[in-house]
Amino acid sequence: MIYKANDQSQPSTWGVVTTCREPTQLMLAFVAHHIAAGASRIYLYLDAPQPDLEAQLAQVPQVEVTLCDETYWRDHIGRKRPGRQEFRQLINAFDAYDKTDLAWLAHIDADEFLHSDMLMADILAAQPDGLDYVVVNVRERAYLAETPQQGIFDGVFRRPLSPEWEDPSILLNEGERFTRRGVLGYPHGKSFMRTGQWMVPGIHTPRRQREKRDIPLN
Repeated sequence: MIYKANDQSQPSTWGVVTTCREPTQLMLAFVAHHIAAGASRIYLYLDAPQPDLEAQLAQVPQVEVTLCDETYWRDHIGRKRPGRQEFRQLINAFDAYDKTDLAWLAHIDADEFLHSDMLMADILAAQPDGLDYVVVNVRERAYLAETPQQGIFDGVFRRPLSPEWEDPSILLNEGERFTRRGVLGYPHGKSFMRTGQWMVPGIHTPRRQREKRDIPLN
């Protein structure tokens, strides 16, 4: 990661966007966690009505809730709700990216929780002006067989193996065939995207809009 001197007079605002259909308890934990971490805004795109969640979040000024009903999809893409979840996520991420007034925006899932030992605003404010996005490395929660689960934050974290690791089976035995670089999910991270740029948000990393594809992202 590249740093420059942090201008404390210009704090860097950031937020997250997610398309969700998770239980109310999980979404309240998600919102509370990211507000505590310093998020200025949380864009929640509900994949289905959740009246209880909407009512509880109505009094939280940092949260903007959008119900993705048939009217929403007709207004945004001119047709009915897309069947592919990934496509719905991308449309919603672009909608938030297009309208936000924050300096940085990260697209993450509802079961993912950003964590940093430093203030996220300080890390983002320290990035050079020409940097388009910052990748956040992934850590995957795993549960220990001999330890009963008591809550959603139990367990340990494991990180992806280096691409240079020659034989993951040394650590994972027969389970290696169910993983990618030692994790069950994805080994690459998610991204904070600098807003106001000629790019389209991605699920993991952004890309240039078609007319700007010849300009590389940094």
